[in-house]
Order: sequence, then structure tokens, then C-alpha cells
Amino acid sequence: MADLRISELTALAGANLASGDLLPIVDVSASETKKITVTDMVGNATTLIADATIPSAKILFGAGSIVAASLATDAVTTAKIQNDAVTAAKLADESTVDLVTTLPASGAFTGQIALDTDDDNAYIWDGSAWVSFKAAGSVGSVVGSTAGTINIVVSTSGNQVTISATLDNTSAAGQFLAGPSASAGAVSYRTIAGGDLPAPTTSARGGVAINGEGLRMDGAVLEIDNDVAANVTYGLVTYNAKGLVTNGRTIISSDLPAATSSAKGAVIPGTGLSVDGSGNLNHTNSATAGTYTKVTVDSQGHVSSGATLADTDLPNHSAALLTSGTLDVARLGANTVPGSKLANYAVSKIGETQPTADHIGQFFFNPLSRDLFLWDGNVFQPIGISVGEIVFAGTFDASAGGGTGLVASLGRQRLPANRHLGR
Repeated sequence: MADLRISELTALAGANLASGDLLPIVDVSASETKKITVTDMVGNATTLIADATIPSAKILFGAGSIVAASLATDAVTTAKIQNDAVTAAKLADESTVDLVTTLPASGAFTGQIALDTDDDNAYIWDGSAWVSFKAAGSVGSVVGSTAGTINIVVSTSGNQVTISATLDNTSAAGQFLAGPSASAGAVSYRTIAGGDLPAPTTSARGGVAINGEGLRMDGAVLEIDNDVAANVTYGLVTYNAKGLVTNGRTIISSDLPAATSSAKGAVIPGTGLSVDGSGNLNHTNSATAGTYTKVTVDSQGHVSSGATLADTDLPNHSAALLTSGTLDVARLGANTVPGSKLANYAVSKIGETQPTADHIGQFFFNPLSRDLFLWDGNVFQPIGISVGEIVFAGTFDASAGGGTGLVASLGRQRLPANRHLGR
């Protein structure tokens, strides 16, 4: 291809520019034209740009492309920070309040707050010293006073204030702290006066005056105004209208009311009873201790003697009085039970089939075959030849001389089906 001016060359679209494409460049130091790749041209030419020649409008920074290490120390000034842009999430721990157990020698900046976690006191750095501060309305100091009867003493330990109250000593015995007894006035020490006590009522306590009526004062002691001879054995006493015992004596029998059928009272032992010297009430009758089936009773209802029953003590009884139980056969006399007292079938069972016997020696009669049996304890035994034992069964040739001794003919009768019953 013939040499062409640069202006005559075919244009290359910017989108098609590649790192290896060549650019013509005049090497002034060698006085000749040379070639250079786009990559070498851009990469090395930026270092030759004079300072402060590229306007900021020509620089496009991608989001997050400037890292913290690229910023110079103290490069961001207060004026460059947008108002209200720094959120709590951007503040470092203790950036607003320094939590310490011992205050540092100085604050990091004027106005810094420090909280001593040992005593929970807050301080602020004023630029030269840590100054303790308190909320509005806080008490700055507490001052005590010992003027007057009540003394207020204040003591401080760290940030803790202790207030103690004491009273002046009294000037005499029996004094208490009170106002005047008859009017309003200053409180002071004085003795109790009668006017200090309210009058008592039926529902409230109060002061009283001792003025007779069975009471008196013996010095400082309140006592009953009633002297009698001491005696712990009196059972009957005399008392006055105020309820005071004025006399007494032991109880005698005439002091006791007599008992009646409807009221309690004193009694005297009557017939069959006695009282010994110790006041014990006893029976006067006596009997030998024991167990008896019959007894003798006196007119007071006391048992005076006892004995066992004899057969003569029992009255005659009708057999109709017996309602349960059984009579032993030994109680029956010989030959005393007649046939009229025997129940049906007691002697003999009757029927066409063998029954269950009630006792040994009981008969059974079959009215169909007219056989009679006796129960021996195991089976019914036939008794002899009874009606029905021999039946007509044919003709037997027993004639003398010319008889054959043989059965000449057979009949239609047969032995009953129960002919051998019980055998």
C-alpha cells in the first residue's frame, strides 16, 4: 500500500479499539516517527499529565471505587460531611461517652463525656479538666443543723450522703416531747400532766381519776379498797353492791337445794344405798359374783341371789310354737307314727319308669307290668313272682302218655319290656 497521510487513513471506530492497536508517535529525542500500542500509550501517558490539569467534571468514579486507603489522613473536613449524614451505625463504641473505671488524664476533645462505672458518676472534659455534672433539679449539697431539740447530722462518703437525726437529752426524769398541755405552742420536753390524757369512753382508753367506789391508791399502786381475812377454803361468800367479797364461810348441807324429779340438787342415800366418810355412794345389798340363768330381785330392783335353770322352771309349750328346725327321731316314741301321718309315696314309689329312691327299703310298683321292687341302697331288687311275671306265650303239650313235652304253638304275647328292671 502506498504511503498516505494520516488524515487519509481509514478511520477506526472507538468500539473496535484493541489493546494491541498501534499509534504513530514522534520520538523527539531520536528525531524519528515510531509506533506505540494503545495500552502503552494510555498507561504511561497518565503519569506525564501535569498536576491540577484534569477537571473533576472529566473524572467518573464508579460506586465504591475509592477505598479508604486512597484518602489522605484528615482529608475529609467537617464542611465536606453532609448535615445529619452520620448515623448511629457509623459511630464507634464510646465515641459519645467514654466508659472508664478511672478517668483518663485528659479528654480526647473538649465536650467529651466520660462515665466512671465504679461509682456511676458522669464527667465532661472542659478542655483542661474533668468536671462532674448533674441533672437539673439535683441536690448540690445537704446541710445539717444541731439547733433546737432535734439534731440533724450529715456525713458524705464519695457520692453517698447519710443523714442522721438525734434528740437532745431531757433535763429531768419523766419528760417527753410535747406541746403545751392546755393550748397550742412550741414543742419541748416536759412531764406528763393530767390534762394530756383524754377521758375514757366505753370504746376508747383514756385517763381516769381514782375516787373511791371500791378502788384506792396505795402510793403508786392501784388496789381494791376492801380488806378481808385471806382464806382459800371458803366456798360461800358475801359480796356488796360493787361486787366486792366482804365475808365468806364453808358450804354446809343446808346451803344446798333438795333435788327433785325435774331439777338437780343435793340428795340423801335411801334404802339400799349408803355414803362412806369419803363421800362414796355404795349399794348396801350384796350377792355372790357369778353367771346365772335365773336371779332373785328385791323390792329396790337389786339382784340378791342367783341360780341355774331347772326343768321345772320351763312352762309347757304347744308344738304349734315350733316354727323352724327339725325334731331328732329319738324324740319320737315307738309305734307313735300312724299310717295317717305318712306322706304319699313315703312307703312305695309308683310309676312306669324307675324313680330315684328316697331311702333304703322303699318300694317301687310298676302298675303297667304289676312288678314290685325294693331299694337295697344300690338297685331296685324284684320281689318274688308277682302278677305279670308269668305270661301266656303259647301251647305246651304235657298230656300223659301221648304227650310230646314240646311247645305245640306260640302266642303273640311277650314279656313286658321292663321284665328284668333292676337286675
